[in-house]
Amino acid sequence: MSKLLECLDSAVDEDSSGMEASVVDKGYMAQLIEVQHMRGATGGQKFHALLKAGVEKQPGILTGLHDHGISGILKTQHV
Repeated sequence: MSKLLECLDSAVDEDSSGMEASVVDKGYMAQLIEVQHMRGATGGQKFHALLKAGVEKQPGILTGLHDHGISGILKTQHV
């Protein structure tokens, strides 16, 4: 997972507007990265920042993770 997050950061460096446009649900993706960081993954900071900036541009969008919170999702999933 860390390698994937590092690759996503590299892609942001190369084409940030393309990366931003390719993610439909930025809030959901940002929270998935946060969950991976809680599980010990590294990298993805640039991609996460890009996603969070995109979420701020579109206030009021809710996803499943927003509705239930990360802690509720983590409690129901087994690693």
